[in-house]
Amino acid sequence: MADHMGFYTDSNGLELVHASSNTFTQPGDRFYPLTSAIVNGDDTNDVWLTVLTDRALGGSCIGGRTEILLNRHLTTKDEGEVDELLDEAGPHGEGLTVAASFQVRFTKGLHRTRTWVKKITAYQLRPLRFSTAAGHPSPWGL
Repeated sequence: MADHMGFYTDSNGLELVHASSNTFTQPGDRFYPLTSAIVNGDDTNDVWLTVLTDRALGGSCIGGRTEILLNRHLTTKDEGEVDELLDEAGPHGEGLTVAASFQVRFTKGLHRTRTWVKKITAYQLRPLRFSTAAGHPSPWGL
């Protein structure tokens, strides 16, 4: 994607808000919380890349690249806010493994992108509904 002055992240699945990674000096400061989506686009051609996530992550668009922070691993102190090593071990002593799924889509037009993200996140965040037959107790004690 072309490098432009910003990108969009979701605001708790409600709407896309403009964000910028050009105002920070430290690379780690450029990451924004992603509840469900990040959108990076080319303003001149009006082509937009959308990445939907299955969990809250960190993300940024730096130099035209969309970057997603899935798992942070530090073996040395970062001289920032974290004063401890981030070296979590998995169940067998190896590094922590994180499985995630992403939906990636290219869209022509920012309005279409906003509409698609809103529809998908509304579907994913819909309330869980259940019912029981009359006279039968709920298995959840409700």
